[in-house]
Amino acid sequence: MAVSVWWIAAAMICPPVALLYDHLLTLDLEVQHIWAQPKRRSAIWYFILRYLVSCGEISVLVFRFYTMPSFDTCSRYQMYISVYTSVVEVMVPILLAMRVYAMYECRRYILWTLCITIGCLLPVAVWSVVVSSLGTVLLEGLVCDRFLPEKKATYLAITWGCALAFDTLIFCLIARISFQTRKTYSEMEIQIPLMSLMVRDGLIYYGVICFVHFTNIVLCATRSSSMTAFTRDLSATMVLRLMLNLHENVSKGVLHTDTSHDEHELNPRSAMMFNTNPALVSGIGTTMSMAQPTNSTATAKSRNLTSSSRGFEAVS
Repeated sequence: MAVSVWWIAAAMICPPVALLYDHLLTLDLEVQHIWAQPKRRSAIWYFILRYLVSCGEISVLVFRFYTMPSFDTCSRYQMYISVYTSVVEVMVPILLAMRVYAMYECRRYILWTLCITIGCLLPVAVWSVVVSSLGTVLLEGLVCDRFLPEKKATYLAITWGCALAFDTLIFCLIARISFQTRKTYSEMEIQIPLMSLMVRDGLIYYGVICFVHFTNIVLCATRSSSMTAFTRDLSATMVLRLMLNLHENVSKGVLHTDTSHDEHELNPRSAMMFNTNPALVSGIGTTMSMAQPTNSTATAKSRNLTSSSRGFEAVS
């Protein structure tokens, strides 16, 4: 059954419009928690992805319905979209890897695990994209689009399979550190809100993006279609939301205890006090001092608490 060209146009225009609309919705939070704050490494990465995606989607919208004067112009436009999509889809896993690396207190074996995984999956994904693009048929008319022959479309399933494999690794690492953190700090009845926030956001991201990647794999394997633009914009929007949410909550501190007293008072349950004076803040925004531990076990755990705060500097 033939699909109306207007439905095709709507499918192309909705993802970038949604991304740009989300940018406008979160602009005030961005100004308050990123632009108005000291610039950290995560802020630089945030700006690069944020405005690369925004400018890229605006250019896609401008030229999407532009009548291409020739076949070569349409071909160059499709090449631009392919390169732009590839850059975004590479930056998103890198930012996710940075978050996980910070959650594991910047441990070397996690860094090597992530680098080796990216090094193995990235060449396969690039190969599948290049092979699938060879022999594509460009469609000219109301929109400049391309049609993938049946044999070529299946190669894109490999690309989305690589993306799903990496996201699954990220999910497993987040689940592991969540279990370890709860086990370590449950006896002291201490909560780490930034860790809980990163775990929660990471699990939500995996649930949504896993469904999208799986759908792409099925569509490409059955030679039906693909949701490249939708996946690109959704993954970028979610990662930007994760980073913005982290910057919004980072001022509350890495560690948190349930107390209704002044923030400088000791909590009898955790024997800890916190200092959030901006003049004393370094790293991610919270300094911590420990009360006298009651036994050697508490002393050992206090060292773990101090070291856990260092890991978050990688994303802040």
